[in-house]
Amino acid sequence: MCHQMSSVQFCGLDETSQKCAACASRTPNAWSTPHKKLENCELLKSSAAAFMKSKDFRRACKVYQLVQDFLGYTDDWAQDDKDRADILRRACKSNEVMAWIKLEQFRNAADLCTELLEGGGGTTANPKDIKAIFRRGVAYIGLGEAKLATKAFQEILADDPKNNEARAYLTKAKDLEKEQSKNSGDLFKGMMGAAGSFGYPVGFSSTEGDREREREAMMNRLEELKAKGPLVI
Repeated sequence: MCHQMSSVQFCGLDETSQKCAACASRTPNAWSTPHKKLENCELLKSSAAAFMKSKDFRRACKVYQLVQDFLGYTDDWAQDDKDRADILRRACKSNEVMAWIKLEQFRNAADLCTELLEGGGGTTANPKDIKAIFRRGVAYIGLGEAKLATKAFQEILADDPKNNEARAYLTKAKDLEKEQSKNSGDLFKGMMGAAGSFGYPVGFSSTEGDREREREAMMNRLEELKAKGPLVI
């Protein structure tokens, strides 16, 4: 069953985007020209913004994705229409990133930011998109990728040292790095201790390990003396 939103018809948002595309194809006049496509996709973007405002982030993601699907192939459009489509596509992807972050789906958010920065999915590359760099940094923190997050916020602060929000997130990223480094060290110590208790090579820092190395050095020295001639005791 189709729902009417402004002048755009599309299927229920709980259904697949393929069904929505099929629904759109039954109203060809609404999508017959680039200009009409752009107008109707702007309406869909407004609908997604309403879902964001009501904190229905999952539905917002679906509608932002519909905009990408309905815009489709734009290479043969007039330059003005192509530029407008790219702006619309980037805006929808950027907002979709925010929705995924709210849903704590950080991998989806990071991947979309990469498309915005490096190009992909019909989007032109813009490596200086500060919003995408920032949000990818937030997503990296959520994923526990502290070094990548640190790099993202340092990049922002290199261009804008007064960006206090980026500075606060940089502190979070560095704190996460320290915590991960400490946990990694504790894990290594635990593994070495466990190795000694199960008869594996003795830990480098243990007293028993020092004694084992001393015994091994003594035996090696005796073997060297034997090789030189008869051993007199």
